[in-house]
Amino acid sequence: MAGGVAALPNNDVLAAKFTHLTTRDDNRLARQQARTACAAALLRWIHVVITRQVSWDPAIAAGATPLRQAA
Repeated sequence: MAGGVAALPNNDVLAAKFTHLTTRDDNRLARQQARTACAAALLRWIHVVITRQVSWDPAIAAGATPLRQAA
């Protein structure tokens, strides 16, 4: 999990996710819970980049753009 925590200040998408999880009004997470959720998200992103052979795209990671299948 150290990689996920270290990525927080260096990745705008992950930092925004952490902030959202710890400041939302409904079902607010504790800092360690949010770090764990961010680490899980980072692992999912790495899995998609490797298995689908796509480039990292912050818009896709943030959920703003759907992922297109690799050709």
